[in-house]
Amino acid sequence: MIMYHASLDLDIVEEFVPRVPSQAIRCLDEDGTIKRVCVTSSISGALTAAPWGGSSFAENIDLYPVNRLIRIYEFDTEKISNDSIVGPEYLYKSDLVRDAEITGEHWITEPVKPTKTYLIKPTSYCDNYVEDNISYENQQRLLNEDLTLDAENLLYEGSFTRVYLHDYEIVEEEFRSSLMKVDLPITLSGIRAELLPIDVISLFPYSPMTYLDIETREDKTYLVGIVDTRTREVDSRDIQALVDSCIDSYNPF
Repeated sequence: MIMYHASLDLDIVEEFVPRVPSQAIRCLDEDGTIKRVCVTSSISGALTAAPWGGSSFAENIDLYPVNRLIRIYEFDTEKISNDSIVGPEYLYKSDLVRDAEITGEHWITEPVKPTKTYLIKPTSYCDNYVEDNISYENQQRLLNEDLTLDAENLLYEGSFTRVYLHDYEIVEEEFRSSLMKVDLPITLSGIRAELLPIDVISLFPYSPMTYLDIETREDKTYLVGIVDTRTREVDSRDIQALVDSCIDSYNPF
């Protein structure tokens, strides 16, 4: 069986060592004592379970009109000791991870090397709000019609956002962006041309390495400079699409 792990850190990890995730990135009431490598049975599950995924996925991934890159790791369970794999049913019933059965989360409790890794760019996805994910203990109390349960607390306990990845592109490693040189012909002039560098830069986190300017050569106008995308990497071939989207915003009709 193939398991998946997703990361926004695009540098390749050769071996994963079990650890306890910091409290800041653990979900509600998730265990804070057992060292593990968190994997899931699907890429969608990984994007739901990731601390930057779920309800934060769209915010962290969308960069219209292109999407941020994600590194996917694959693990072959046939190459891992069965005693080192903790399944979602156990994780849920033991109240270690409350959404484990929905995301397909598994824990690997020994150092493990991925069998494959690649970069993806989501091209089609959706998400939905889920309200039925509560602790196993309270689920059993509901089934037994325990009238002492607090409905408001149950709603808070069981709410999260599930991500469904419908389609994606695999991006070759050499197209992973970092410092991107920009030298693009544009059709704008005057005040609109002057605004373009500011608008393009605003799509990326601040970096002192980023600069863009307008240059005229042989009566043609160019957008020139450097865009630092190391904190929010995209497919380097998409810089033209980003520029075009800014230009199109000046002419909505």
